[in-house]
Amino acid sequence: MEYKHFSHHHNLNLYRVQQGQTFHCSGSETSCTSDSIYACWQCNFFLHDHCGNPNRFIKHPSHPSHPLILLPSPTYCSGTFLCNACGATGKSFSYCCATCEVDLHLHCAFLPPKVNHKSHTHELSLVHTIPEKGAFRDHDCKILQLLSANLFT
Repeated sequence: MEYKHFSHHHNLNLYRVQQGQTFHCSGSETSCTSDSIYACWQCNFFLHDHCGNPNRFIKHPSHPSHPLILLPSPTYCSGTFLCNACGATGKSFSYCCATCEVDLHLHCAFLPPKVNHKSHTHELSLVHTIPEKGAFRDHDCKILQLLSANLFT
């Protein structure tokens, strides 16, 4: 089955990954861990399902004023972007607001809003802004107080 993806000039073929094979996703810059990928063998261009079928526009809670647009590569002259969520650089797919220079890795754009972790008793919530210094009260969760102390030192 051939598939045309907006980020690549050749058609991609759906390929079932064989045991022991590893591929690097050209969209997320991570290893493809799914059972099937979209592949262009001519260019060694591979996408796992999440990058092969993304939403082109999203509304994200970290940037509610504008929609974020999926770009196949950064538009900055450096050829890279700095993710506003995790702080790491990227050189491939990103959700971007060019007006405000907001950029998110694909995987950062879809982080769950709340998670439970075995090392902590309370539910952890994703926040999109750094809290004000001293914003946590004495009875608040101790991990938040520790995070707050580290953010402002």
